[in-house]
Amino acid sequence: MPSITDPRARFLHGRRDTLHAERQVEKLLPRMAREAADAGLRQGFEHHLEETRAQVANLERVFAALGERARAERCPGIEGIRTEHDEIAADTGLIAMAQALGERDAASLLKENLDQEKATLREGRVGGPAARPGHRRAGRRGVGRPGAQRMPWR
Repeated sequence: MPSITDPRARFLHGRRDTLHAERQVEKLLPRMAREAADAGLRQGFEHHLEETRAQVANLERVFAALGERARAERCPGIEGIRTEHDEIAADTGLIAMAQALGERDAASLLKENLDQEKATLREGRVGGPAARPGHRRAGRRGVGRPGAQRMPWR
Protein backbone atom coordinates (compact mmCIF):
# COMPACT_ATOMS: atom_id res chain seq x y z
CA MET A 1 0.00 0.00 0.00
CA PRO A 2 1.37 3.46 -0.81
CA SER A 3 2.20 5.66 2.15
CA ILE A 4 -0.52 8.03 3.31
CA THR A 5 0.75 11.60 3.47
CA ASP A 6 -2.47 13.56 4.05
CA PRO A 7 -2.98 13.96 7.84
CA ARG A 8 -6.77 13.55 7.66
CA ALA A 9 -6.49 10.44 5.48
CA ARG A 10 -3.89 9.00 7.87
CA PHE A 11 -6.16 9.72 10.82
CA LEU A 12 -9.15 8.05 9.11
CA HIS A 13 -7.01 5.06 8.17
CA GLY A 14 -5.95 4.67 11.81
CA ARG A 15 -9.55 4.83 12.99
CA ARG A 16 -10.60 2.23 10.41
CA ASP A 17 -7.82 -0.07 11.63
CA THR A 18 -8.93 0.40 15.22
CA LEU A 19 -12.59 -0.18 14.34
CA HIS A 20 -11.62 -3.47 12.69
CA ALA A 21 -9.62 -4.56 15.73
CA GLU A 22 -12.36 -3.60 18.20
CA ARG A 23 -14.99 -5.46 16.18
CA GLN A 24 -12.77 -8.56 16.17
CA VAL A 25 -12.38 -8.33 19.95
CA GLU A 26 -16.15 -7.83 20.26
CA LYS A 27 -16.68 -11.13 18.42
CA LEU A 28 -14.09 -12.99 20.50
CA LEU A 29 -14.97 -11.92 24.05
CA PRO A 30 -18.29 -13.79 24.40
CA ARG A 31 -16.55 -17.09 23.61
CA MET A 32 -13.71 -16.28 25.99
CA ALA A 33 -16.23 -15.52 28.76
CA ARG A 34 -18.09 -18.81 28.14
CA GLU A 35 -14.86 -20.82 28.24
CA ALA A 36 -13.33 -19.15 31.29
CA ALA A 37 -13.16 -21.59 34.19
CA ASP A 38 -12.61 -18.83 36.75
CA ALA A 39 -15.67 -16.70 37.66
CA GLY A 40 -13.53 -13.58 38.13
CA LEU A 41 -11.93 -14.00 34.75
CA ARG A 42 -15.35 -14.60 33.17
CA GLN A 43 -16.65 -11.38 34.75
CA GLY A 44 -13.59 -9.54 33.50
CA PHE A 45 -14.24 -10.71 29.94
CA GLU A 46 -17.92 -9.77 30.22
CA HIS A 47 -17.04 -6.30 31.53
CA HIS A 48 -14.45 -5.86 28.80
CA LEU A 49 -17.09 -6.82 26.23
CA GLU A 50 -19.37 -4.04 27.52
CA GLU A 51 -16.50 -1.56 27.27
CA THR A 52 -15.55 -2.80 23.80
CA ARG A 53 -19.12 -2.29 22.60
CA ALA A 54 -19.04 1.27 23.98
CA GLN A 55 -15.71 1.86 22.24
CA VAL A 56 -17.10 0.63 18.92
CA ALA A 57 -20.05 3.00 19.36
CA ASN A 58 -17.64 5.86 20.11
CA LEU A 59 -15.60 5.07 17.01
CA GLU A 60 -18.77 5.07 14.92
CA ARG A 61 -19.63 8.49 16.40
CA VAL A 62 -16.13 9.71 15.50
CA PHE A 63 -16.77 8.81 11.86
CA ALA A 64 -20.18 10.51 11.97
CA ALA A 65 -18.62 13.66 13.45
CA LEU A 66 -16.12 13.68 10.58
CA GLY A 67 -18.86 13.15 7.99
CA GLU A 68 -17.45 9.75 7.07
CA ARG A 69 -18.96 6.27 6.90
CA ALA A 70 -17.80 3.98 9.72
CA ARG A 71 -15.90 1.47 7.61
CA ALA A 72 -13.51 -0.99 9.22
CA GLU A 73 -10.25 -1.75 7.44
CA ARG A 74 -8.08 -4.79 8.07
CA CYS A 75 -4.48 -3.83 8.73
CA PRO A 76 -1.62 -6.22 9.53
CA GLY A 77 -0.04 -3.56 11.77
CA ILE A 78 -3.03 -3.26 14.07
CA GLU A 79 -3.39 -7.05 14.18
CA GLY A 80 -0.06 -7.21 16.00
CA ILE A 81 -1.54 -5.31 18.95
CA ARG A 82 -1.92 -7.80 21.75
CA THR A 83 -2.10 -5.90 25.02
CA GLU A 84 -3.85 -3.00 26.65
CA HIS A 85 -0.43 -1.27 26.71
CA ASP A 86 -0.26 -1.40 22.91
CA GLU A 87 -3.83 -0.11 22.56
CA ILE A 88 -3.07 2.77 24.93
CA ALA A 89 0.01 3.77 22.94
CA ALA A 90 -1.91 3.62 19.63
CA ASP A 91 -4.88 5.55 21.01
CA THR A 92 -2.65 8.25 22.55
CA GLY A 93 -1.05 8.95 19.18
CA LEU A 94 -4.37 9.07 17.36
CA ILE A 95 -5.85 11.47 19.93
CA ALA A 96 -2.91 13.78 19.30
CA MET A 97 -3.61 13.55 15.57
CA ALA A 98 -7.29 14.41 16.09
CA GLN A 99 -6.31 17.41 18.20
CA ALA A 100 -3.78 18.57 15.60
CA LEU A 101 -6.49 18.32 12.93
CA GLY A 102 -8.80 20.44 15.09
CA GLU A 103 -11.26 17.55 15.54
CA ARG A 104 -12.25 18.21 19.15
CA ASP A 105 -15.31 15.95 19.17
CA ALA A 106 -13.33 13.06 17.74
CA ALA A 107 -10.50 13.62 20.23
CA SER A 108 -13.00 13.66 23.12
CA LEU A 109 -14.64 10.39 22.06
CA LEU A 110 -11.26 8.74 21.57
CA LYS A 111 -10.17 9.98 25.00
CA GLU A 112 -13.16 8.12 26.50
CA ASN A 113 -11.89 4.93 24.88
CA LEU A 114 -8.36 5.61 26.12
CA ASP A 115 -9.61 6.14 29.66
CA GLN A 116 -11.41 2.78 29.53
CA GLU A 117 -8.28 1.02 28.27
CA LYS A 118 -6.24 2.56 31.10
CA ALA A 119 -8.84 1.52 33.68
CA THR A 120 -8.86 -2.04 32.33
CA LEU A 121 -5.10 -2.20 32.65
CA ARG A 122 -4.99 -0.51 36.06
CA GLU A 123 -7.74 -2.66 37.55
CA GLY A 124 -6.51 -5.88 35.96
CA ARG A 125 -10.01 -6.83 34.81
CA VAL A 126 -8.67 -8.89 31.91
CA GLY A 127 -5.58 -10.97 32.35
CA GLY A 128 -5.72 -10.89 36.17
CA PRO A 129 -4.48 -13.61 38.52
CA ALA A 130 -6.25 -16.45 36.72
CA ALA A 131 -4.39 -15.56 33.54
CA ARG A 132 -0.96 -15.99 35.12
CA PRO A 133 0.98 -19.09 34.12
CA GLY A 134 0.69 -21.80 36.74
CA HIS A 135 -2.24 -20.21 38.56
CA ARG A 136 -4.31 -23.01 40.10
CA ARG A 137 -7.53 -21.80 38.45
CA ALA A 138 -6.18 -21.07 35.00
CA GLY A 139 -8.91 -21.44 32.38
CA ARG A 140 -9.48 -24.41 30.12
CA ARG A 141 -8.84 -24.59 26.36
CA GLY A 142 -6.34 -21.75 26.47
CA VAL A 143 -8.49 -19.11 28.13
CA GLY A 144 -6.59 -17.68 31.06
CA ARG A 145 -3.35 -19.33 30.01
CA PRO A 146 -0.11 -17.82 28.73
CA GLY A 147 -0.76 -16.03 25.46
CA ALA A 148 -4.54 -15.92 25.99
CA GLN A 149 -4.64 -12.15 25.54
CA ARG A 150 -3.46 -12.47 21.98
CA MET A 151 -6.06 -11.48 19.47
CA PRO A 152 -7.86 -14.26 17.55
CA TRP A 153 -6.30 -13.36 14.21
CA ARG A 154 -2.74 -13.90 15.46
